Amino acid sequence: MSRRLWLVVGALVVLPVLVGSVAFVLLVGRADDARRAAELSATARAVSADVAATCRELGPASRALAAEAAVGDVYQALDNAVTASALDYAAVAYADDAVAQRGALPADVAVRAVEPCGEAVTLPVVAAVTPVRSASSVQGPRRIVSATAARVVDAADLRAVVQSLGLRGDVVIADGDEPLVSTLPADTARDVAAAGGEPGEAARADGRIVVGVRVVEGADLRVVAVQAPRSRVPLVLAAGLGVVVGCGLALPLGWLLARRLLGPLLDLADASERMASGDLGARLPEQSDDEVGRVGRSLNRMTAEMREYHGRLGEALGSTHDLAALARVVLESAMAVSGAQRGGVYVSDSGGPLSLVATRGSAPGEPEAPFTLPPRLAPSTGALGSVVREGREVYARLGPAAGEAGDGELAPGPGEPAGAYLLAVPMRGERSAGVLALFDKADGRPFGATDAAALLDLSTSAGTALDNVLRHREAKKLSITDPLTGLWNFRYLSMSLAREIERATRFERSLAVLMLDLDHFKQVNDTYGHQRGDAVLREFAERVGELVREVDILARYGGEEFVLVLPETTIDGATMLAERIRLAVRRSPVSGAHGEPAIPVTVSIGIAAFPGHGSTPATLMRAADAALYEAKGAGRDCWRVATGPAVGRQADGAAEHASEAGR
Repeated sequence: MSRRLWLVVGALVVLPVLVGSVAFVLLVGRADDARRAAELSATARAVSADVAATCRELGPASRALAAEAAVGDVYQALDNAVTASALDYAAVAYADDAVAQRGALPADVAVRAVEPCGEAVTLPVVAAVTPVRSASSVQGPRRIVSATAARVVDAADLRAVVQSLGLRGDVVIADGDEPLVSTLPADTARDVAAAGGEPGEAARADGRIVVGVRVVEGADLRVVAVQAPRSRVPLVLAAGLGVVVGCGLALPLGWLLARRLLGPLLDLADASERMASGDLGARLPEQSDDEVGRVGRSLNRMTAEMREYHGRLGEALGSTHDLAALARVVLESAMAVSGAQRGGVYVSDSGGPLSLVATRGSAPGEPEAPFTLPPRLAPSTGALGSVVREGREVYARLGPAAGEAGDGELAPGPGEPAGAYLLAVPMRGERSAGVLALFDKADGRPFGATDAAALLDLSTSAGTALDNVLRHREAKKLSITDPLTGLWNFRYLSMSLAREIERATRFERSLAVLMLDLDHFKQVNDTYGHQRGDAVLREFAERVGELVREVDILARYGGEEFVLVLPETTIDGATMLAERIRLAVRRSPVSGAHGEPAIPVTVSIGIAAFPGHGSTPATLMRAADAALYEAKGAGRDCWRVATGPAVGRQADGAAEHASEAGR
C-alpha cells in the first residue's frame, strides 16, 4: 500500500512538476525568442525604411540640382543642394569631364546612376544621378551633362538609426551574401549575411538570432538585424531545482502543495487569459518563492518587456513622415494585438473630411478579394461615423444591412461590412484626427472592452505620429512656396519646368511659358507704401489663379515678376490666355481698406513655346523674358510672343492686334 501510495503521489505530483518545468523552459524560451525576433524585425525594417527614404530623397535632390545648375550659378546650386538636402557629396559634371563638386566620398567608391536608387543602390554610398540630356544646358564654354546627389552610409549611421528609435541589435546591410556596411566585425558580418535566410524569417548564425528584410522588393539588397539570445541556463536550473524539491517533499507535503497551488494557479490562469487577450497591464501576485511564484515573476517580466516594446513601437511610429506607411504600420500592429482579420485607417488633417489611407485583409468569404471600405468617412452616418461624432471607442456587432440594427447591434453605414464584429478607436492629435477600424477576430469571438483598452496606447502614439507627418508636410510645403502670395517659388518652378520639358519631349506634346510683370510696380510701392504693394501682389495672384487649370504651374519669379507654365498648350492657346489675364488684371483697380484709394494695375506678358523658342528651362525662360521686354517697350499692358521658328503668321497677327489693344 505504501509503495502504491508513493507511486500515486509520484504520478500526481512529481510527474506534473517534471513536465511543467520542461514545458516552462520551452514556452518561456520560445516566447523570448519570438519577442527578440520581433524586436530584430522592427530594427531591420527601421534601417531598411531609412535607406529607402534616403533613396527617395536623393532623386528629387539631384533633379533639383540639375535644374538650378542649368539656370543659375553652379556652385551656388551645389551649396543650396548640400544645405537643403543634407548631402555628403554633390557634383555637376560637364561634357569635357570636368566636375564641380561639394563634399567628398570615401576612397575607391564610384557613384553610378540610380533611378531613384532602387536596385542599383551602391553602398557605403547612396546616390542619385540625373543626366542633363539637352545640348543647350551650357555654363560659359562648357555643357552640363549630369548632376549627382549622394550620402554616405556607415556603421555610425546604422547605430544612430537603431538608437534613435530605442531598438536593439547589430545591423548588416548585404548584397546577397556579401556584407556592404555593418556594425559587426567583418568575419562575423559575413557569417550573418550568409545566414540571413529568407527576408522576414528568423534564422540562426553562431548561436545568434538573425532576421532580414529587403530594401527593395525583387532585389538582393537586404538589411539583416542580429542579436545573441539570452542564456537559458537559469531557467533550466530553476526547473531542475523544482523537480528535486517536488520529488523530495511529494508524500508528506502533497496535501499542503495542493492547497497552496490551487489558488495561485487560478490566478495564473486568469492573468494568462488577460495577457493573451491583449491586456498588457495584467500582473501576477508575487507572494512566494516557490515554482508558482517564479512563474509569476517571469511572466510579469515578460509583460513588462512587451509593454516597453509596445512603447518603443509607438516612438518608431512617431518618427516616420510617410502617411501611407504610417497607416499600414498602425493597422498591422493593431490587427496583431487584437487578432482582427481585416481593418482600415481613416485620417483627416485640420478638421477636413476623413479619407481612407490604408486597408488590410480580404473580403469576407472571398480570400482572393481585397477588403474594401468607403473612401470617405461621413460623421453623420454609420457605425464608424459614431466614433467621430462621440469621440470614443466603439465595439459591437453590425446589423444585417446598411441602416438596420437589431438588439445590441449598430446600424452599418453605406459600404461598411454588414454582420461583422467591429472595434473602432479614435486617433487624436493636436492638428489631426483619425479612426482605426478593425473587423472580425480570427477565433470568431466578439471584441470587448479589453480589446479596446489594449489599443489605447497604440492609438495615442498614432495620433502623435499623424501630427509629425502633417508638420513635416507643412515644412516641406513652406520650402517650395512663396509666403506672400501662396504661389510656388523659384525653386519649385525650376524643378517643375525641367520636369514638364522632359515630359513634353518624351510624349511629343506642346508646352508654353508666360512671363508676367506688373507695370510701374515701383511707383505703387513709392506712392502707396510696401504694405499696399503686397496687397496688389496678392490680388494679382488671385486673379491669375482663377484663370488657370490645375495642371498649370503659377509661380512667383521674384519681386513683381511671375511665371506661368502651361503643359500641352500651343502658341494660340497661350496667346488667348494671355489676353484673358491682361483683361482680368486691368478690369478694375485694387481697392483699399479704410477709405484708401484704389490702385489701377496692368500687366505686360511675354510668351514662349517649347521647342521652337527653347528646349531647356534656361533658353525657354530667356525667350519669354525677351518677349516680355518687347511688350514693355511697346507701351505695356499688352503681350508679345517670342520671335523664332515657332512664331507663325497667325501668332504675328495676334501680337499686332494685342499691341494695338494694349496701347
